[in-house]
Amino acid sequence: MITLLVKSRSDYSKLYDLIRQDFSNQEIRIILGQNFLTPSDVLILTQFIIHQLTQNCDIYLEAQNPAVFEYVKAIGLLDFCQKNHSESTEINEIPSFTAMPIKRLTRETMDYYINSTQIYFESICQGKDLGVLNIALAELINNVHDHAKSPIDSYVFCQYYPNNGEIIIAVSDLGIGIPYSVILLCKGKGRVF
Repeated sequence: MITLLVKSRSDYSKLYDLIRQDFSNQEIRIILGQNFLTPSDVLILTQFIIHQLTQNCDIYLEAQNPAVFEYVKAIGLLDFCQKNHSESTEINEIPSFTAMPIKRLTRETMDYYINSTQIYFESICQGKDLGVLNIALAELINNVHDHAKSPIDSYVFCQYYPNNGEIIIAVSDLGIGIPYSVILLCKGKGRVF
């Protein structure tokens, strides 16, 4: 059994790097040693777990802090990963009332998700103009599809933090990255940076 302890932001970077390694048919135990997960932490875990499930691995997720494990359950992380490792399926509702469900997006489902997100957060952030939310989400998701050259669709997760009035959005993919994609594009046109 492979055991991975995730205690800090640098551990998530290592977890992301491990996605590219072959752990076929392994048992992988992930221990979350943090007291708080950000939306980007959630998506790195999501991508790692889904990738390992496609490699026929068994995943065991634990948390040292019971509140973190309850959060993972409330946002439907494990349920989403289990349902999305072979095909894109949707989890429509989660018991965490300050988060949108994790979503696997394609160009075809992008507009629906953006509109649903705005409607969802307008109900929570009453009286606030959230028009910029549509623009930000569209740009983030379009950048994945236009530049990342990702072997998977994009994943998105939004969390509202009522104590400080913030909405945090994370979009992720397993692509080559926008800077590298732009360099390749420019090299193809005779420009070198």
